[in-house]
Amino acid sequence: HLLLEPLNLEDLRALDPDFVRHRVERLMQRGSLAELAALICEPAVFFVSAPTELCPTPQELEPGGATRRVTEANKAEYARLLCEFRACGDARRELSCLLHGFWDVLPCELLRFQGVGPEELSALISGSCDPDPEEWRMHSRSSPSSGPSAGIVEWFWEALGGDLAAEDRCALLRFVTGSSRPPAGGFRKLQPAFSVEVTLSGSPEHLPSAHTCANKLVLQRYTSKAQLVEKLLVAIRSSEGFGAA
Repeated sequence: HLLLEPLNLEDLRALDPDFVRHRVERLMQRGSLAELAALICEPAVFFVSAPTELCPTPQELEPGGATRRVTEANKAEYARLLCEFRACGDARRELSCLLHGFWDVLPCELLRFQGVGPEELSALISGSCDPDPEEWRMHSRSSPSSGPSAGIVEWFWEALGGDLAAEDRCALLRFVTGSSRPPAGGFRKLQPAFSVEVTLSGSPEHLPSAHTCANKLVLQRYTSKAQLVEKLLVAIRSSEGFGAA
């Protein structure tokens, strides 16, 4: 918001991973609208917000949203509006005050003209952070601990300490946990603990995946450390939007 950048799925995943997993990701699956309509006990899905404890009555996501039906053609737009409402909700007025106060100090036009992105702005506000690879590994869980896949896990830890730059380590931490910084007490305070595992399904050509609610990184059965590093960097440097799965 500070740079007028559109909200992406990873932003909301850091805030509410359960909502992303059970509502947004399920919505973006092909042919999911009928299942979602049955889940909410309605004949169709419209451009209104999902009920929550703080806002139990659905709100229009746009003018006339209560009568605009969600279809396969427009559900990516619906998902974007749904996520924006989930992130901001009834705090839009307060958020607007915060933004204008911030822009009085650092004008948005100037930041964008200088090419400042979200990562650079975060470092400007909070300072930079380089997670310690040794502490990271010390307070993490790895699976399996033996067998061929254990070598892939070892490649990961070697890459973390020797092949990834500081900004890539921060991006990796954000990819897996939703935050580019460890907790105030270090990795020993991260709950649940960071974990890395190798899946028996999939292909070495697939990218790593993450379960942010469990702070878990899932690697494919890569054939070399170089391939692992390549796929890992692609995954952590990519931004996930609201395209169909």
